[in-house]
Amino acid sequence: AFTREVHYKEARPAGPGFFEGLKIAFRNRAFVLVTVIYLLSWLSIQFVQNNLILYVRYWMGAEAQFGLLILAVQFSSFVFVLIWTRVSQRQGKQRTYYIGMSVWIVVCVLLFFVQPGQMPLLFALAILAGAGVSIGYIIPWSMIPDVIEQDELETGQRREGVFYGFFVFMQKLGLSLGLAISNFVLEATGYLNPVAGAALPVQPPGVLMALRVFVSFAPALVLLISFLAVRAYPITRERHAALRAQLAQPRPGAASRG
Repeated sequence: AFTREVHYKEARPAGPGFFEGLKIAFRNRAFVLVTVIYLLSWLSIQFVQNNLILYVRYWMGAEAQFGLLILAVQFSSFVFVLIWTRVSQRQGKQRTYYIGMSVWIVVCVLLFFVQPGQMPLLFALAILAGAGVSIGYIIPWSMIPDVIEQDELETGQRREGVFYGFFVFMQKLGLSLGLAISNFVLEATGYLNPVAGAALPVQPPGVLMALRVFVSFAPALVLLISFLAVRAYPITRERHAALRAQLAQPRPGAASRG
């Protein structure tokens, strides 16, 4: 309601086209690493999100409590966003990612060993899972402005649209991959579709095992791989402070940030 559009007196140059934008984005090593971190984070989230209701329905036998379970995860994620924001300011983004995702990896592994009827344990793990889910939302998105500032320092241009556009594309790719891989594996293991008006089918042991793996070891493995990209990410807390200091200095011929 209080945002006003900026009107420029002179015509601004058109932005780069798709293929030129692709070159700009993927020539930037820091951006490539952030997109890998984001893609893997969202792939792990999708493995759990796509299969959790089936896990609760067929393995835990407690579909009626699924809504409360999701509410517990979402509320916990909201609280942890506030916590991780403070931790990130003090410890840096990479270290915060390690801490939060390590908690989530432990939660994922424990989910494999939860047995039918152990709903209190499942709710406790859902609350702890919020620590990892919130990291997947805040840390990669907070890294992107650092990449844009580094690019501005190197090129004298502000190209937010290029980086954010391809970043959102990676999110969609993570969503699609998670769903496609889950569906393929469940079909291969003999998943039985429920019939309207009939009792829920008894799923084959292979399907039950696949559901347990998709909410446990599969996302844990993906997150462990993401640690390699986080370690290689070049914009540390100290490097970012230096970038900001350099950008604050007047630079001849630099493009306007308006």
